[in-house]
Amino acid sequence: MMMVAAVLAGVGAVLFLLPHHRGYESSASLAKDFREILMEGQIETPAALVIAAVVAVGCLSVLLPALLAASIVILPERATRGVLLLGGVALLIAGVMTFFVEIFSNMMIGFGSSSKYPETTLVAVLAPLFPLVCGVVALVMGSGRVRIP
Repeated sequence: MMMVAAVLAGVGAVLFLLPHHRGYESSASLAKDFREILMEGQIETPAALVIAAVVAVGCLSVLLPALLAASIVILPERATRGVLLLGGVALLIAGVMTFFVEIFSNMMIGFGSSSKYPETTLVAVLAPLFPLVCGVVALVMGSGRVRIP
């Protein structure tokens, strides 16, 4: 199971670091988006804090499948089913948050619709899809009472 966690961590790290949008002179990645949220400075309203939290969790959600797999190894066997079900739901929510990060990180607010980065890479599709698929698999395994060695 630790091998599975390592593979999931590797996939998550690649999706976190590779650019999901490219522009003429710059690109955007989940790592860059996460760094921007941390460096924003003072958050003045509760709504801005919620948005910052959604973006931060959305950026880090590609690493959550590895965390779920590692937690299964650490926790006792009797807790596996509950961890899979709870982790599956958390991964589904995190995948939706990553989807919103992918959309909002490429938007420019102003008159008309425009994009900061005209080229969208495959990572923009795979980053939200990865936690969503892992979440569905975790829910199926948890509801099917799959035994994990």
